[in-house]
Amino acid sequence: MIVIKTKKWPDDYELIGNSYKLYCAMNYSNKNCVCLKEFTSDVHLIGKIKNLLKQHNTKKQLKDRLIINYIILIFNTFEPKAAIKCLYFKTPKEYHQQLNALLKFCGRLHDDNIYINKLTTIKLKDIMVVDEEFYKFLDKME
Repeated sequence: MIVIKTKKWPDDYELIGNSYKLYCAMNYSNKNCVCLKEFTSDVHLIGKIKNLLKQHNTKKQLKDRLIINYIILIFNTFEPKAAIKCLYFKTPKEYHQQLNALLKFCGRLHDDNIYINKLTTIKLKDIMVVDEEFYKFLDKME
């Protein structure tokens, strides 16, 4: 097993396409990971959430339990602030309302601003959960 001991990257680290996987690696907290393949599959979970949200918007089909399981896995394998930053970085703006609803449902939504890069700082207070139908559906799960 390879262990890399580093300092965590600062919250204001700029995420761009090339640095995304490196940022994920620096904030990876799965102590049981023994190979690169496992790390890569954990990183791909973030992209899978984006695909499931896209599927919801196009086909009106929500695989709610699968998305929530992925979110739980992401927060179990990455540092919480880094997980949120990566989720918003990989998810297009048009799905941020649904992502907010999911994070709120999982108890992971906070009031901080998320610095992605020079062009993008997400102010979570400004993103309202307007997709009421989506949020009502999540409420039924409780």
